[in-house]
Amino acid sequence: MRKFLAAAATAATAGIMAIGLAAAPAQASAATAQVSSTQKLKCFYTRVLLTDFHVLDSARSGIRDGLFTFKDLVAVKNGKVNASGDLKGAATMLTRKMHKRWFDRLDNAAPRSKKDGVIAPEDLRAYLRKYCK
Repeated sequence: MRKFLAAAATAATAGIMAIGLAAAPAQASAATAQVSSTQKLKCFYTRVLLTDFHVLDSARSGIRDGLFTFKDLVAVKNGKVNASGDLKGAATMLTRKMHKRWFDRLDNAAPRSKKDGVIAPEDLRAYLRKYCK
């Protein structure tokens, strides 16, 4: 009886290992398609910028012209306007020197856009289509 139980345990262990080995290639291919957590955060904050664009648009000048600049982000970050916590977080992250490339990507995202330091809603939508699938 003991030999039978030992053989059954060995067979069960081998079966579980075989199942694990069969699943390993699928897990490996899924892992390569994952997006970094920083990119996920940038996508989240880009959606926040688009949602709260009306606040950002008039943050520094008080005039809604359909555009925002780096100075508008600084005004939001410094609490010059009544903004949500998510928008303040996005402004704080976007104004850091280490994220200058992200600001440039937002600035140039739309096909007819040029690097001028001014971001329109079309730029944000184009960034989301291109980098946040």
